[in-house]
Amino acid sequence: MFSEGDKRSYYGISHMAKNGKMEYYATAEEVHPGEAEKYECDRYTIKKGEYLAESLHDWPRKTDSIKNMFCSMIQDNRVDKTKPAVEWYKNDDEMLCTVRTVQQP
Repeated sequence: MFSEGDKRSYYGISHMAKNGKMEYYATAEEVHPGEAEKYECDRYTIKKGEYLAESLHDWPRKTDSIKNMFCSMIQDNRVDKTKPAVEWYKNDDEMLCTVRTVQQP
């Protein structure tokens, strides 16, 4: 959808659906108002808050390790397992695996 060299962030968002199956969304940052409508895309907001994060370098060659990274991270008692996991593709080398922590009152 976007031109080569486009300056925007890309994300993968996954969560457990009510039917017990994992749902995954490949997403891109909206950098111009109205892009979602222009490209007939749904809009999704990643909630502000505290997240645990692990960096994965050379991610295009290590995509098979992403699932294991998230499985390890969600074992942490601070993780809010009701919130989606987010992959942030910072560039062609680095990707962050992030999970939201339980918010303190």
